[in-house]
Amino acid sequence: MANVQKKNRVQSGKVLVVYHYYEKDQSYIDNFSHFLRFGYCVELNYLIIIAGEYTIDFPLADNIKYFFTENKNFDYGGYCAAICELKAWQEYDFYLFINSSVRGPFIPAYDNQNWTDLFIDLFSNEVGIVGSAISITPSHHSIAKMYYGKYGIRERNDQFLGHVQTTCYALTRPVLEQLVKLGFYEGAENLNKDETICHYEIRLSQLIVDMGLNLRCILPEYNQVDYRKELLDINPSSREGDSGFERSYFGRSVHPYESIFIKTSRATLSEEDLMRLAHSMSINLKLNDALERQHFMRSFVQKIQASSLGPREDSRLQKKSLLKSMLNRFK
Repeated sequence: MANVQKKNRVQSGKVLVVYHYYEKDQSYIDNFSHFLRFGYCVELNYLIIIAGEYTIDFPLADNIKYFFTENKNFDYGGYCAAICELKAWQEYDFYLFINSSVRGPFIPAYDNQNWTDLFIDLFSNEVGIVGSAISITPSHHSIAKMYYGKYGIRERNDQFLGHVQTTCYALTRPVLEQLVKLGFYEGAENLNKDETICHYEIRLSQLIVDMGLNLRCILPEYNQVDYRKELLDINPSSREGDSGFERSYFGRSVHPYESIFIKTSRATLSEEDLMRLAHSMSINLKLNDALERQHFMRSFVQKIQASSLGPREDSRLQKKSLLKSMLNRFK
């Protein structure tokens, strides 16, 4: 019965995937390519926000809409512009927001579940937002101090600020409607990175907690916490409350299959290994015909194949070292 419900939810057309594309460098193009290769589904609806200049040709499909805007205030600025202009929150039940700094989705080949359902299934009447990861930022952090200075301190957050990381997260329509009413998407003057984390990422979760709703994420340890109450940092290995760095997730690094989306700039897994995981995923998932016609997608598929089927650089070095050692024996 559970599988039938999941299938019907996707096919109902009540899910909108909002992807913020900013072409910072080749890694961001690869992140977008991976998303299309493994995150595109004909039963879902997509809004792709293009921020600033770009070099690729975007695929055309009936279920993909594009919104072009200036590159301002990172993904927050793009979401503000699109939500205010398009009134998209009135049409769907669930909204998933992803930006191009992350690679994903990563789903094991044996799992046939749609990736959006993995987020949606964590919602309940008590939950207002679901993300890939949650940070528990300590009060001594400079961004926490910035937040306190702007929005004040409450008993629940005087030691730690819990917030869903906004590289990838999902909202329900009632929550999105309430955020719109609160003026959250009315935008701001130019924000730097720290200011964006403060006024967008942390504030988003804190406003949802103010609604009486809890936070959830894909990583199970962080779902043992009620973020509406006073917090403790449950992860002694985290870096200032962030589990996304190397060996900062309870003594180890998060695997992409666990978090579904992973921030590539953290380099917790090599680019080659990310491509090799993509190769495994591609075995059972045919590339959509419309996507296959895109030059940048064909280039990405070739990268996947080269990383997985070509010889490894370290293997070649090992062979050279072994050959050199054998030759030295005869000198």
